[in-house]
Amino acid sequence: MKRSAEYLWQPETYGDSYADVYDELIRDVPSEIADMVTVLRDMNIHTLLEFGSGTGRLAIPLSGAGFSLTGVEASARMLDAMQAKSGAERVRTVRGDFSEILLGSLFDGVLLSRNTLLALPTQRLQLAAVRNAARHLCGNGKVFIDLGTPRPLSSPVLRYGGQLKDGLVIQHESHDVVAQQVDFIRILIAPGSCTAMRTVSRYVWPSELDLMASLAGLSLIDRWSDWTRSPYLASSDAFVSVFGKQPVDPASGTDRR
Repeated sequence: MKRSAEYLWQPETYGDSYADVYDELIRDVPSEIADMVTVLRDMNIHTLLEFGSGTGRLAIPLSGAGFSLTGVEASARMLDAMQAKSGAERVRTVRGDFSEILLGSLFDGVLLSRNTLLALPTQRLQLAAVRNAARHLCGNGKVFIDLGTPRPLSSPVLRYGGQLKDGLVIQHESHDVVAQQVDFIRILIAPGSCTAMRTVSRYVWPSELDLMASLAGLSLIDRWSDWTRSPYLASSDAFVSVFGKQPVDPASGTDRR
């Protein structure tokens, strides 16, 4: 019997697989982080909770920009990589599964950036994470979710996956359009070594994300194609969504839809 992706998945799976090469594969552009800082300041964010904080690629510069930053990360190897960096002492880190962890604190903003939500391989887990983000919001808080626009393929594809310091990455993708899952096998080729890593991601359509947010008691405030707040179009490669708590009717105590 074929086991489901959720059955095989563990919260630390992605981080433990990629901790050693993550910063080489995912290179942040300083201007993009600066744009993120501008958005967060404009929306009056002071305390920020990042789900899936990884090696601190965002948490460290955002804390350096003055935000009080708490990061939740399931992978001990990712946390170790963060702690080895300058500025990590500014970030409060908690090891745990961001789809269910309860911190006992409320925040102005909750951030799931660079496809973090997609690391959860099923809709059930993704909805749990969005609901958990809502649980950690103060009254006027915002949830920020940054995702790639789905581009499902009808057949498997092999492509160049990026350059490493001592090698390169070849990536094989197999798309399951029914489950909305992409099975990634990345092969890291370096002198004297060849390592294969496998992960499963589940892509999310913008309308589906909005429904998840609604079920979590959140409403869409804005959506852009990037952190410069450019309009989101059908041709956009990514979308940044901002959600806030749904207004409550004081007379009935129910959400006003």
